[in-house]
Amino acid sequence: MGFFNWVSNRRDNIKDQLDMAEKIYRDNPDLAMRIAMGEERASNDILSAAVYAKVCDEAEKALYSEVNAGPEKIKKLEICRQLGNSSRNREISAESQKLKFRDPDSAIEKIKEVVNARIKEIEKTLPAGETYESHKKKMVEELRMHLMFLENYIEDLFNTQKEIETKIEEIKNKTKQNLKEEQLIKDLWILRYTLLHSWFFNIKPPEDQNELTANISLINRAFQDVKGTSDYLPWLTKGFVEYAGTNQLKFSDLKEFESHVVEKVSRKIPLIAFECTEGRLGGELHDFVMELIMTMVVQDKKAFELSDDISLKKEEVENIKNVIDKMKPTKKDLEDFIDSLGGDED
Repeated sequence: MGFFNWVSNRRDNIKDQLDMAEKIYRDNPDLAMRIAMGEERASNDILSAAVYAKVCDEAEKALYSEVNAGPEKIKKLEICRQLGNSSRNREISAESQKLKFRDPDSAIEKIKEVVNARIKEIEKTLPAGETYESHKKKMVEELRMHLMFLENYIEDLFNTQKEIETKIEEIKNKTKQNLKEEQLIKDLWILRYTLLHSWFFNIKPPEDQNELTANISLINRAFQDVKGTSDYLPWLTKGFVEYAGTNQLKFSDLKEFESHVVEKVSRKIPLIAFECTEGRLGGELHDFVMELIMTMVVQDKKAFELSDDISLKKEEVENIKNVIDKMKPTKKDLEDFIDSLGGDED
């Protein structure tokens, strides 16, 4: 897009440019940061100044939010500091202001003092002898370990894909009945993605909205790292919204989310079986699908807990069969089953 053509239609294009910048930041925040730092050029359709503006806006939110030493707060303070120290900052910041993407009073170089003041405030909340730099290093290492854990777990999930496909073929061969296998696989992935959030929040409980957002971003980053693409994340996150009961999960609603997920999963398991077996409420095909779903959930939880052997014990298999046989599991039966996978409470 030529610069002068862009300027001639500036009023119409400002919104389009900021929308594209929003998409780049949402889909690939690391790329957005490199563009904002002047380390990489944006595509022909978008100006670097627009991406710079988006990165700055997101980073500056941390400066004026409550003081805490959480990883998301540290990350955004570091982004502000890096942008302020970038050799290209003055040039790209001036361009961003000239094109009305940024308010001159909000230029990143003008808030270096604010960054330093916030760092000093954070240091006051840290244990004696711990500095901002040492705390930042600890936070980075903690995030790295959690990301590694999630990546290993998600890779295990993808490694079960062949097992699921094999079991589906076995079900079809045994029953000689139609089964919507693509829908079943997709619904099962959404279920597993949702339960991963619930389980991860239990081992890494967020302390505020920033940490909750960071946890969700960490899960999505792990999925993207394992598969090398984010193409499937839109339908996974859309399915997650249905389980969560909200478009944006809030920290204040976290406890309600946990109970809502248990109830929703309890309702959804038989619904998945019903829809994927073309409306069967019972029978051999329906029961086999229910057993497959519940078996995968148990195996996933064992893998999440780093069990050496994720295969089901005899009593676990019998428990699943009993739940299915109890005409045809009531909502309470399924809630008890999901609750049994919730882990030990303090």
